[in-house]
Amino acid sequence: MGVLEPMKKKRYGKMKKPRKNGKKVTLRKSVKILIPFKGIRKKIRKKIQKENTSQVSKMNNNDRKMLKKFYKEDVNKLSELIGRNLNYWVQ
Repeated sequence: MGVLEPMKKKRYGKMKKPRKNGKKVTLRKSVKILIPFKGIRKKIRKKIQKENTSQVSKMNNNDRKMLKKFYKEDVNKLSELIGRNLNYWVQ
């Protein structure tokens, strides 16, 4: 093979989900089997969501005004480009 010839990559099939008795096994189905009670699954889901999210403080008015001023020209250009009034974004 020469230096300028493209390397031939060995191609494999697409990744497939594991099958059980000829049926696809998804994470959701697996969890339903492991934790059959909907109420418990809901509590676990809420706890995971709570642990993985954080509270964001409210933006102060000076920052909001500065950002609106900064993006005003871009919003106006986008309005013209798509033919829609987007001025409420920067009011």
